[in-house]
Amino acid sequence: MKFSGHETFHIREGWLHKGLELLSSDPRAFQDQYVHDQLGVGSNMAKSIRHWLQATGLVETKEKGELLLTQLAQKLREKDPYFEDPFTWWILHVQLVCNETGATTWHWFFNRFGQKRFVRETCLSSLRQYAASTRKVSPNTLERDVSTFLSSYAKSVPIDPDVDPEDSYDCPFQDLELMTEFRSTRVFRVNDGAKQLPPEALGYSLAKCVGVHSGDSFDHIVGSKNSPNRCFCISPTQLFELVEKASDQLGTEIMRIDGLAGQRTVKYESQDPLEWVEDYFFHQDH
Repeated sequence: MKFSGHETFHIREGWLHKGLELLSSDPRAFQDQYVHDQLGVGSNMAKSIRHWLQATGLVETKEKGELLLTQLAQKLREKDPYFEDPFTWWILHVQLVCNETGATTWHWFFNRFGQKRFVRETCLSSLRQYAASTRKVSPNTLERDVSTFLSSYAKSVPIDPDVDPEDSYDCPFQDLELMTEFRSTRVFRVNDGAKQLPPEALGYSLAKCVGVHSGDSFDHIVGSKNSPNRCFCISPTQLFELVEKASDQLGTEIMRIDGLAGQRTVKYESQDPLEWVEDYFFHQDH
């Protein structure tokens, strides 16, 4: 379990790009006490960038503390170096949800919390109970983690008219529109409606959730840890519709549902998660 490392900063636009660019030329860059100067941010922000690069699986730690770009990072740096494509953020979101040890609050919220409408205190209290079942964690640490998590995803409504959009430090995950905060009541709502999700993002999620084999029962997928319906905050019916839509877009040989109600199986192309990323950008280029 890990409930710290982000220094209370959610991911900001440009951070991951800056971090990968720096590490691509110097894997030991973050060992330099002045790395924040190279990144053009404060020292705590530099620590946060390192954390998010690790938590999203874009870098892995090697001997002597070197941070090496993963295959996912290399592919994104090649195809979407500035992290401008919404698909990239869907993939990074899946990465965090699946990272139980490095982004525990993210994994817990989408897999275990379950409430669709809540206030911050309810979310924090529930996380405390979950954390207490395994090990002792500082209440302040959990409070900071919940605050960082909520600020990562929750779009506030109505929009504050006094805030200049150019000065906004909103997290790119907010554009996935998975959560809303109502300013007047401080109530958070999980947006569990249908999502505009690229079919390859669904394939990526399936491969991360149930593996690279060619299929599994629909009911098993729905109930599995890190399942697409959990990751994307959708109902089983909406997941079924997404698979059908993906079948129309990609072809039945790539993804489809076989069988009748009660015995339905999701069949999808047996491949590594990274191959779904490659497929998406191939389709964009052609």
